[in-house]
Amino acid sequence: MPTLTQLFSVPNNEVLAAYVTEDGRYLYYNHLYGTDPNNKGRIIKRDLVTGNETIIFEKSRFAAWNSVYVAKDNKIYFFGEADDDQGVLRSTVVIVDLNDDSVVVVQHPNTGDCNEFIGVAYDEKNDRFIVGERKGGAVTTGSSWPNGGGLWIIPRSTITDPSTWQRVHEFSPLGSESINPGVTKVLIAGNNVFVMLNGASIRAIQKASLDDLTTWTSIEQGDSFARNILGNGDIIAYAKESGSNTLLIRYSTDNGETWNEYDTGIDLSTDKGSGILLYGKYVIVIHAKVSSHNPADVYLVDLENQTTQHVGSLTTYDMLEGTARHENVFFTNRNNSTSYIYKLTFDTPRRLSLSTNKQTANAGEVITLTATLTDDQGNPVSGEIIEFYVVRCGLSRNAIIGEKIGTATTDENGQATINYTLPTTPGKVWFRAIYKG
Repeated sequence: MPTLTQLFSVPNNEVLAAYVTEDGRYLYYNHLYGTDPNNKGRIIKRDLVTGNETIIFEKSRFAAWNSVYVAKDNKIYFFGEADDDQGVLRSTVVIVDLNDDSVVVVQHPNTGDCNEFIGVAYDEKNDRFIVGERKGGAVTTGSSWPNGGGLWIIPRSTITDPSTWQRVHEFSPLGSESINPGVTKVLIAGNNVFVMLNGASIRAIQKASLDDLTTWTSIEQGDSFARNILGNGDIIAYAKESGSNTLLIRYSTDNGETWNEYDTGIDLSTDKGSGILLYGKYVIVIHAKVSSHNPADVYLVDLENQTTQHVGSLTTYDMLEGTARHENVFFTNRNNSTSYIYKLTFDTPRRLSLSTNKQTANAGEVITLTATLTDDQGNPVSGEIIEFYVVRCGLSRNAIIGEKIGTATTDENGQATINYTLPTTPGKVWFRAIYKG
């Protein structure tokens, strides 16, 4: 059973866990300005061993609701808004280079609070970010697009030049509502793009092709969704309320072409708010208790075996976002004045390592990947399925696994092997092996 641990708290701030370094040593997280007594937002680097913290970036009215780690340049891209030098809120991207923690800030001069960036995904195929705006009704000062609900394309290679940013679509009000919905989540799966739209009281999930971001079809619309849709290279999932006031997980294993459902049995009759995170085959459900102000509950949902397990309870009632690294999942829980960072650690009685027959190779060349599975005594484990993934792209907060490239079964030496043809375009490529036992 996973172990739930409260790591630290942050008073007078609403925070989001953004990224944990590969070695598991450092956590990057950001403060949102709205609850800060000085009206400032920050990006913080925390040493998870010593507890020491460094302020990487700080600015008046800075808020970044989502971030993306791009492996090819080892940078985190924070998307949100902040004041410019004249005190006008602008759509903002803050880029943190993890090689030296240097920061670049880019703001679009013709945007306002109504264009605050919320949802974001990195499109590896076209080397660009797809970014969504907040819902309508916000302050329009300085904006050429006052309605909110917009969708932007921002090329990664020219991200520091806002004249290359394009606002390619504006979502219309949902149902009978009068303001445009916010684009709070963007997810890419295969050649499909999914968005979670949040209106005044209605939410919707819509789908388009990467090749046409102006034509959208509805997946589902209503008032009973959780606040996010997530993917991890293997599944896409979102949560909603069932007809019997329980939490239903709707998920797809084929990039959203077909959908399955699992009723978790989690009671939503009193408190309906829930957030989800993905970790391998598991959906982690944080059942928020905003209405009753009781401690939120954490559940582990196994979609393969259709089981729901209560893991523990949190200090306060609400849930924000999370990130994962190896056997640990980090996420944020809060009340009105204090945020808490938690770590959910999965049991790891078996160890998995991954090697390649070459450290450097030519574009298009075939290489061999070998995963070795052992028990906690170092003995080989045979007859277990290993999944192999390639990571060539940017990693969002919850999609950290990559693209699945094959499976193999461990032999008497605990080894599973596949061959893989490298991309024809030169560049760095990372690989990951996953054992779901």
